[in-house]
Amino acid sequence: MTVLIFQAIATSIDAFAVGVGFCAICVDILPAVSIIAIITAFMVAGAIVIGKKFGDLFENKAEFLGGVILIIIGIKGLL
Repeated sequence: MTVLIFQAIATSIDAFAVGVGFCAICVDILPAVSIIAIITAFMVAGAIVIGKKFGDLFENKAEFLGGVILIIIGIKGLL
C-alpha cells in the first residue's frame, strides 16, 4: 500500500511538471493532451499484447528478464 502511495505522489509531481512546462512554452493543451492520450493508448495496448506473448513463451523467465532490463535501465540512468 505504501508503494502505491509513493507511486501516486511521483505521478502527480510528474504531471505537475509537464503542466508547468506546457504553460511555460504556451502549448495549446487540448491537441497536446489528445496526442499524448492516443499514443499512450496504442503503446499500452501493444505492451499488453507483447507482454502476454512473452509471458506465455518464457513463463517465469519473463519476470526475471524484465527485472534485469529494469536494473540495466536504472544503471544507465545513473551514468
